[in-house]
Amino acid sequence: MENTLDETFGLFLDFFKGKKQVNFYPNGSRAGYAEMGQILFDEFKNTPFGEKCMRQAAENGCRLVFNPEALAADGKEKRTSMQGEFLYGNRFSRLNVYVNDPVKALSNLDHEGTHFIQRLKLAKSFPGVNFENVDFDKFMAIHMVFEADAFSRQIEYAYFDRDHPEKFASLKDSKSFYGHLAEVYEKTYKVGGNKNEAYTAVFDEVFKNKDIAEFYSNNYTDQYLNMGIYKNRHNDVNVARMVQILSDKRYKKPDKVMTMMADSFIFSEKAWNKVNSKNSEYEVLTSRGDDTYKCFKVKSVSDDYSQLKNYMKFVFNNNKSKKDDAVRLSRRRVWKTVYDYSKDKIPITAEGDCKKELIEWIRQERKHASRDDNKKVLAKLLEAERFIATIDTRKTAGNMALSAQREKELRYNRQNPRKTGGISPSSYYSQSRQA
Repeated sequence: MENTLDETFGLFLDFFKGKKQVNFYPNGSRAGYAEMGQILFDEFKNTPFGEKCMRQAAENGCRLVFNPEALAADGKEKRTSMQGEFLYGNRFSRLNVYVNDPVKALSNLDHEGTHFIQRLKLAKSFPGVNFENVDFDKFMAIHMVFEADAFSRQIEYAYFDRDHPEKFASLKDSKSFYGHLAEVYEKTYKVGGNKNEAYTAVFDEVFKNKDIAEFYSNNYTDQYLNMGIYKNRHNDVNVARMVQILSDKRYKKPDKVMTMMADSFIFSEKAWNKVNSKNSEYEVLTSRGDDTYKCFKVKSVSDDYSQLKNYMKFVFNNNKSKKDDAVRLSRRRVWKTVYDYSKDKIPITAEGDCKKELIEWIRQERKHASRDDNKKVLAKLLEAERFIATIDTRKTAGNMALSAQREKELRYNRQNPRKTGGISPSSYYSQSRQA
């Protein structure tokens, strides 16, 4: 049987007064959330970080909102699955708590409150600088620095919060990446008793953890695209200095963050393809673009062949060049090559015949698309070109594994030399459907 709102309110009140572990499940009514939020924020204010955060919020007009339902504008559908978020703009800022468990809600305030304090630090040290309007690689690095600092401090505040030991226990028991980060902090601190070393260990782990990278690469790529940042002239931001400021110089490797981002941060394949498509399209339309996303590795490459087929199908159907013998030959050869590679499960690498065939095919198609000023086809060709150019660097395979893939492809090429001709696209479609 569900608790009434009054019963739920009583449980919420009981936790913060008696420090008992309880679950808080709202019954669907928004009445009373203001009172519950006040209890939550008053308790937060009694912690060392909470006192500072609440004081700064009052001085800078930041609203704190407790809304466990996290309803969308229509009042029906949940807008987010996140525990909370900090919304920042030129004229307002708001710290939202969505999680309906009082222990997690209190811990979440440490994380989102850190994001609020981060913006105050940057506004003071980088007056007038827009940290959103940067190249994509720095956009991702900046936001992952925000998260690394927030996760490190959230776990540290929980670890040393003797009045609310449930906070760290909840983090450590979590089956999500929170549990792993909490273990990293605790293990590092117990070895040396050094808070800065424990903070740094969690900071680094945020960049290396694949689950964190998967979530945030999707989240921040969508933000980058929805805000239309790729359309802007970009600022240059000193990321190393930013790290020093946000970490209060606790993080000792600020100049390594961009390298760590390229080497250790494993991007979502879906996000990489989305940003590749949008930036290629915009560059063809305006002659201005941002290809810095090419530096990122991808978490899992599902199927190079399928992605290449999609590029080719689009171009074949939209580029009017059927009467050109060179284009027709290039199409037949590239279809045959990709079909054979797919059928025989041969990896595509930077040194094999498949990439050479694809580059030649793009060159032939681009001549006709440029002559006809076919922006749609030119954009798709640029997208395919960047996909092919990063065929090795996007993959997380180590040097040994990549070397083995290259050798397998080259051995296949020696045994199956490319021949003039090949099968027609229509025949390929037929064989693909039958497979």
